[in-house]
Amino acid sequence: MWFLNQEGKEFQALSYGDKFRLSRYLARGEAPRDPRMAAAAVEIGESYQRRSRGYIALICWVPVFIIVCNGYLLTSAAIDGDQLRLILSALIVLGSAMDLILNPLIRPKSMARSVEAARRIAVMHVSSSDFSPSVR
Repeated sequence: MWFLNQEGKEFQALSYGDKFRLSRYLARGEAPRDPRMAAAAVEIGESYQRRSRGYIALICWVPVFIIVCNGYLLTSAAIDGDQLRLILSALIVLGSAMDLILNPLIRPKSMARSVEAARRIAVMHVSSSDFSPSVR
């Protein structure tokens, strides 16, 4: 993915459903219990935290701007009786609202909590697998 640079092997190995679940974990401030997903959460959370303040402000305010502009178009389409424009504007407003709800960059404190908890889970898994008895 474009935002992971050279890293991101754990995240790229996940299925799309797992990626969606992972973004929800990051947005809520929770850590996944699966060690593989915890390692991916640490990767993606750290890459998100390296973003600049301007980029995060852009990610936060562009959907709000789209919602306001399309809200105006929505009301004018409702007044004019243009159903196609009404449906299109409503879908755009809904998509932008879902972006605000689901995007983990909107809640940096929750994401930081999630990254720390996922780091603890990933480290516990690595340390427990290092001390497992070997078969001789």
